[in-house]
Amino acid sequence: MNALDPAALADCALAFEAKLDRLAEDLHADWQREEDAPWPLLRRLPEGPARRHAARRLFASRCGGPPALPRLLDSAGRWALLARPALTRRLCALAIVRRPGVLRCCIEKPARQGLRAALGEWFERIEQTAEGGRSVSARVAHWSPMHWACVGYWDWVGQLQADDGALRRLVRLSLPRGLLGTAKAREAAPAELAAGAALAWIEQQEQEQEDPAMEDDTPC
Repeated sequence: MNALDPAALADCALAFEAKLDRLAEDLHADWQREEDAPWPLLRRLPEGPARRHAARRLFASRCGGPPALPRLLDSAGRWALLARPALTRRLCALAIVRRPGVLRCCIEKPARQGLRAALGEWFERIEQTAEGGRSVSARVAHWSPMHWACVGYWDWVGQLQADDGALRRLVRLSLPRGLLGTAKAREAAPAELAAGAALAWIEQQEQEQEDPAMEDDTPC
């Protein structure tokens, strides 16, 4: 597909508008506290034109305006448009796919169940590659899915361009304000797989879910 295909760019514009329309629902709880005004204002406004207008003005003033539409044609850029549950799942998966040994070390029931719930059917697929993965400390093995989503945020940021600040800030709104200290803590869990390869794996899993026929390798 041509990166400047007018129809594709129009779809990107609509997707970005839809993201702003549900921005109030996609805010992490940390951004909904009174001291973080005016973000809490969004949830107090009724759905409709007033909320949409407020979301657009807030994003422009706090996040620097909309991203360049061609950047939303990029697979990494498109992640910024996902609803919060899908976004945090992908970010968590990105971190774990790059560090498959985590699942081998994650033996405590609460932590393991948390990751299983967060990753869904991807858990078993990633676990199949865990045997050769690097071990992590017990402290890292106890990290919650949100910790791993924050680690995945940093992995995702590495796939962006220098002028993608609007995308970074948009995704940050779906995560804890301080990213749970993972900017430093992630050094305890260095990645093994390249971020681009991990992102491509996740994209492939999503495509197979959308098209179940892709999972059937029986000859026609």
